[in-house]
Amino acid sequence: MTAKDALLDIAQKLPDDASFEGVMEELLLRKKVEDGRKDLKEGNTLTQEQVRQELQRWVK
Repeated sequence: MTAKDALLDIAQKLPDDASFEGVMEELLLRKKVEDGRKDLKEGNTLTQEQVRQELQRWVK
């Protein structure tokens, strides 16, 4: 799906009174989901233990 296709799909599903902010939020959500799916497909993920270790470093 191209970016234009995604935009048209989102536009058709939003209510007629949608705000620009609402449109942008939907676009950003769609982009983040697509990025996540791509990362998953390419194996760019962390184990649960790796995430715990990262969180421990952030909390310090």
